[in-house]
Amino acid sequence: MNRYFCGCPHFRREGTIAMNRPFETAWEMSQYLLDGINRRVKKEDTLYILGDIAFNFSDLSFFRQQIKCHCVCIRGNHDLKTPQLIDVFGRYNVHDTFTAKCCGEDIFLSHYPHFYWDDSHNNAFHGFSHVHSMRTETIESIFPEIRAIDCGFDEAKKRLGDYIPYHEQEIYGILSKRKGHDDVNFYIEKHGKYQKDKK
Repeated sequence: MNRYFCGCPHFRREGTIAMNRPFETAWEMSQYLLDGINRRVKKEDTLYILGDIAFNFSDLSFFRQQIKCHCVCIRGNHDLKTPQLIDVFGRYNVHDTFTAKCCGEDIFLSHYPHFYWDDSHNNAFHGFSHVHSMRTETIESIFPEIRAIDCGFDEAKKRLGDYIPYHEQEIYGILSKRKGHDDVNFYIEKHGKYQKDKK
């Protein structure tokens, strides 16, 4: 079983074409993204979709049926309400944020980019989307060693050469080379070594 990560497909949304996606129609774009998912991700794999999937229930249901693998949905700002997402993805596959594994490393998943996240001080990874590759360089210029990656389709086009989901090894290959930006020693110097609360 392999893990894949993507975000912001915006299935059937015409306005997404304006974000420099080279398609004539939203339907053409949607079919291309869908083909890229099913070409890469096998039935036994898991696909984490980091939000902004579709804008209405019928489109969401249709495209979920076309994706052949197990899907976990991280809710985005343009997504439907959580109960509707649960109707399509299942009770345990819809989250606001979620910590998954990426080649054995924890990866904190959110639709939105975070500067600090659960266990970032211990070099945990972070995957986000939302920004359509338009703020990624800004984030990485502020924190060059940040172990965070834009998993959206637009950034994948830049990094991977196509609108396809990232394989976990591709994310690991990028983020494992960075030392992390949230040094645990900063907290130790401020407050001493963390002691867990006694029950």
